[in-house]
Amino acid sequence: MDEVLIGAFFASTGSILLFLRHMRDEIMTRITVLDGNLAEALQKTLGELPIGDFEPPNPMQMLLTQLVSDRLNPQAVIVQEKDEKGLFSRSKPAN
Repeated sequence: MDEVLIGAFFASTGSILLFLRHMRDEIMTRITVLDGNLAEALQKTLGELPIGDFEPPNPMQMLLTQLVSDRLNPQAVIVQEKDEKGLFSRSKPAN
């Protein structure tokens, strides 16, 4: 009786392992197909965008843009003074 139960246990365990292996293979196949479809869709979408029609900004334009944005948004600078012992005493915002 015990031999039948042990045999049934190993048979069911083996069939479960075979099923799991089959499911793993199926999932890997579908992931590979999905990856290929996604790459194809991205290439098609990016190929249709008019990105290549614009000239990239030159470094001088980028510098001027940065300077203008810095002038429009001033930020307070914190100056830390030292006392006669060389230790930092207080923080004051400088304008």
